[in-house]
Amino acid sequence: MFITVLQFIGWSVFSYYSKVKLESAAIKFEESLVSEVSKNEVVLACTFCNHPNLVPISVSRDNRFICEQCNKENSVYIEIEAVARTEPVDTTEGIKVNNFNG
Repeated sequence: MFITVLQFIGWSVFSYYSKVKLESAAIKFEESLVSEVSKNEVVLACTFCNHPNLVPISVSRDNRFICEQCNKENSVYIEIEAVARTEPVDTTEGIKVNNFNG
């Protein structure tokens, strides 16, 4: 009888621990998902009334939004281009000027 009660208590503790661990993982996943989704939003002005709108952006579909103020549909065009990487100039030492006077 004592062993059965001990097994029941052990199973309850294990079940509680598993549930808490699973809920914690789900909360962390949801937080990371919200963080990633928020990275793909941009504030754009409506082309009709110039009202700012928070618009979700995706590269896998057409990006359109309905203005919150005038209810007109807008399209979003995304342009991707390559740029050269540059190194910042170290201005802490000053700038040397060569004098080429004869």
